[in-house]
Amino acid sequence: MKTTDEKLKVITPYVLDILGSKKYLKLKTIDHHWEYSIFDHCVNVAYHSFKIARFFNWDYLSTVRAGMLHDFFLYNWKKQTPKEGLHGFVHPKIAYNNSIELFKINEKEKDIILKHMFPITVIPPKYKESYLLCMVDKCCATSEIIHAAYMSLIEKRIRSPKNFLASQFINSFVYLFLIISMTI
Repeated sequence: MKTTDEKLKVITPYVLDILGSKKYLKLKTIDHHWEYSIFDHCVNVAYHSFKIARFFNWDYLSTVRAGMLHDFFLYNWKKQTPKEGLHGFVHPKIAYNNSIELFKINEKEKDIILKHMFPITVIPPKYKESYLLCMVDKCCATSEIIHAAYMSLIEKRIRSPKNFLASQFINSFVYLFLIISMTI
């Protein structure tokens, strides 16, 4: 598995302006999927979407840029509810508004950012790249949560094998199920 830095080496030429923004780089400090920051997640989504879009000779530039911006919100959704409403429903619009404040966004990037939570967004994506990022986002989120849960369980097992309970394992996967069901 490639690290965030290794993925960044591949996509940086296409997102230099985004990576040059101090406001955007604050995403590195905000927890998203356990030990993964919003920044880490955006890099994962951007990288994998970029690779697939390039393979199919689709618009990989818009895809990678929108991947970096799709979760450009500056709050910890597990601790704070945005004034606009429930996070799952409103964060695409928040990310889009933050994006257009700092960067030039084309119509395809706009659609990708605003519709990445489909079917929650109700209106379906307009472009194949939007569907791609929507699916990659869900796969990356699931992978990050499972990886973090697994590593957490291993760490607990190593620290105190006698106190490790099956309930900890079950609680982790109930949490995972709830997160996945909110995003599907």
